[in-house]
Amino acid sequence: MKRLLLSILLIAMPLAPMGWTGMTCKNNNQTAYQTIGATEAAVSAANLAYLDLVVTGKSPTNNVPKVEAAFNDTQLALRTAASMASGGTSAAVPLTVLTKATDFTNIINSATSGK
Repeated sequence: MKRLLLSILLIAMPLAPMGWTGMTCKNNNQTAYQTIGATEAAVSAANLAYLDLVVTGKSPTNNVPKVEAAFNDTQLALRTAASMASGGTSAAVPLTVLTKATDFTNIINSATSGK
């Protein structure tokens, strides 16, 4: 559960206003959670945390196909963004990919809350 919460926070941080996070970039270097690689790590951690909940019986199994399809779709978008970015996985996350990662996290939240 802690990994799920952490991954949600990592994905949501770039969407939060600067006043909430207190983080600013003073040069071209981006903070870790704003990279394709960090987003991929957060999405993978969220997926593993979800699967842990399913295996331990804390979440129903009927949502696994939907969650895994969304995970695979998000991973494909992240790999495509990394291959198109000149900075690879250390490049900034495109908004469309960040939206897809956030949607994946929302699917996990819905799956674990029983909605």
